[in-house]
Formats: sequence, structure tokens, C-alpha cells
Amino acid sequence: LHYYELKQIPNFLLAFPVLFYSCLATVDWIKASRKRQKETNVIRWAFSALRQQVSSKASVELSVLLSPNMLGHFAVLAVAALLGLTIAHVQISTRLICSLCPAIYWYLADLVTRQRTIILLKRE
Repeated sequence: LHYYELKQIPNFLLAFPVLFYSCLATVDWIKASRKRQKETNVIRWAFSALRQQVSSKASVELSVLLSPNMLGHFAVLAVAALLGLTIAHVQISTRLICSLCPAIYWYLADLVTRQRTIILLKRE
């Protein structure tokens, strides 16, 4: 706990966007997966998501990013974000997530294109 000092505030500010978007991407994937699975029990949902990821009968999604095939990438992102938030040094957490998890880049690209599409549709 002695790490959380005032002199570390700049490091936390630098790590905030990466950790925030990592958590947001994971939550969005989980919401899309639970909506697709229609399960209320978390354990049944996890096994159902694994089963659907292994079987190649995934339905066509609006966003390929939120498809069941991305389970492995988002699981790695979730674990890296959890480690970065809880036990890893804040400087290590950004390097860990940015070098280990391509899902964060895919999510940000998808987020930008979704926003651009919404803006273009509003103009028409």
C-alpha cells in the first residue's frame, strides 16, 4: 500500500485510459455474450460461451469483434486489466495490456468506426 502516494498520480493518469478502455471492452463483450446466450446463471453462461466458441456455429453479429470467437482475446484482456488494477505496478500494467492484448486495439477501432457511422447517419 505504500505505492499509492501523491508522487505516483502522474503514472496513474497515464495508465487510466488503457485500464478504462480495457475494462469497458471486457464489459461490452460480456454484455453481448450474455445477451446472445440468454443465461442468467454466470457459471452456465461461461460454459455456454465456451461451448459456442468451440463450435463454429456462431451467428452473424453486427460486430465481428463481439462474436464468440473472440472469447480468448477478451479473456486475456480481462485478466491483464484485473492484474493491472490490483497487483501490477501501474507502469507495468500499460505495457502488459498494450503488448499482450490486441483486443484493446480492435475494440478502440470498432468504437471509433461505430461513432463515425452514427455521426454520418445523423448528417443524412
